[in-house]
Amino acid sequence: MVENMAKIESTFLVNAGLSKVWEFHNDVSALGRIMPGTVTVVSADAPMRAGSRIQLRLGAGRLGIDWMLNVVRHEPMVRFVDQQVTGPFASWLHVHEFAAVAGGTQVTDTVTYTLPFGAIGRAVDKLIVQHVIRSSFGPRARATKRLLEGGASDQRPASG
Repeated sequence: MVENMAKIESTFLVNAGLSKVWEFHNDVSALGRIMPGTVTVVSADAPMRAGSRIQLRLGAGRLGIDWMLNVVRHEPMVRFVDQQVTGPFASWLHVHEFAAVAGGTQVTDTVTYTLPFGAIGRAVDKLIVQHVIRSSFGPRARATKRLLEGGASDQRPASG
């Protein structure tokens, strides 16, 4: 099963100190301000810590999908990791990492996931899902930068 897992990574630089960037991402109320418009934060445990739950809704109305995530790792000023409990993926692990660098803070998101339905899921992943996930990183990076530094965007997507 591991050979069928997809991995997508995105890194961007925020012109703000590590403490400010960490506190922003650690504040669950900020999540709704950086998520794409097709994702709604239904509820989130605060303060964020290992064991916190985040409930999202993908899409709207009857076609919407509920998505429950659990924070499985929380290392202040370094990283937090969320894992799908229930939702659209067969498996989902999202690592959010933060590092002080020259010029500010580097934020790296690494998502590793599989879709259900075997070969059909892998085909849908290549045709649609990878694009949707990759395209969600840009708006999140721009929103983070706008809220924390009030300006420019330096987005460097990468794939793994």
